[in-house]
Amino acid sequence: MKLTIKKPFAATLAIAGAAALAPTAGAASLFSDNFDSYAADSVIQGQGDFIYWNNSEDLDSHSTVSNEFAFSGANSLMIGGHGGAHYSDPVMQFADTGTGVSPMNEGQWSYTSMVYIPSSSTTSYVDFNFMSSHPAPLTWGGNPHFNFENSMVEGTGSTPLAMIRDEWFEFGFDVDLDTGKGNFSINGVALSSDFDYDGANGMEFDGIDYWAPAAAGALFVDDIEIGRTIPEPSASALSVLACLGLALRRKR
Repeated sequence: MKLTIKKPFAATLAIAGAAALAPTAGAASLFSDNFDSYAADSVIQGQGDFIYWNNSEDLDSHSTVSNEFAFSGANSLMIGGHGGAHYSDPVMQFADTGTGVSPMNEGQWSYTSMVYIPSSSTTSYVDFNFMSSHPAPLTWGGNPHFNFENSMVEGTGSTPLAMIRDEWFEFGFDVDLDTGKGNFSINGVALSSDFDYDGANGMEFDGIDYWAPAAAGALFVDDIEIGRTIPEPSASALSVLACLGLALRRKR
């Protein structure tokens, strides 16, 4: 006969609580895209989470999936690079296009993507417009500016950094929707410091508008990840759990 010893409920609860508060930090992915499920040279608007600006079709604003450069797999998204034929304005949309309500409306969130800028991209610029409201009313929460003409990355509340060329780098955005503060980074190096995330129409993260004028050189984006940041537990919380577990072991 097999003898089964059941743990006291309190001990089980303490163990579960310790696991839930394990000292890890990162982001639980909610939206992601690596562009490998789309055909090369296809228009990105209307695929995945991508729509036209203000959800209004404009064929002069399209951006295309490219197989010229990729960080992983075969494809990436090309912003600009159309030789003056038309501008680029795809929006990766998170808010419901009917109600305007986003699942990212409180707490801490993180965006990362890999970016590649060829040395041949020397005209105009590309903006990443992080939207606190989209579709209408339209509000920019912050917009880093990739300036091809002076090879600098600038933007909201930022200290300009030299642009990295001809290799992939990570661009990051972190926002706390409870405090209304945001930060940008490149390869983990801060580009900004606690700027005010403009949430005039509600403190939300609704979408990203990737914008380039018609004359802009090409910028490539790959491996986009957006998710909720999991904060590390405080030392005091871990200490309480450790003491609780020790007390339960002694009691048994």
